Amino acid sequence: MSDQAPLLRSEVSEILEEKKAIQFDDLLREVRKTYSDASEKDIMSVLIKFEIMGLIVTTRLSKKNLRIELLKARGPGTD
Repeated sequence: MSDQAPLLRSEVSEILEEKKAIQFDDLLREVRKTYSDASEKDIMSVLIKFEIMGLIVTTRLSKKNLRIELLKARGPGTD
């Protein structure tokens, strides 16, 4: 992740807020609509940070796919 890291985190966050739950392959496809050069590694790095922060939970669906679920919405008054 380079200079686009904050923008990529914001994009992933917006997608998760809209979808609430999504599979990794679908998330990757959605992110690449805006950031065509985003790698799987970059997105996984964002997801790891979000999981450590307690914002998401991931579940392994298969060897190569995850389900990502948003636990908390951003900002005050969004519950």
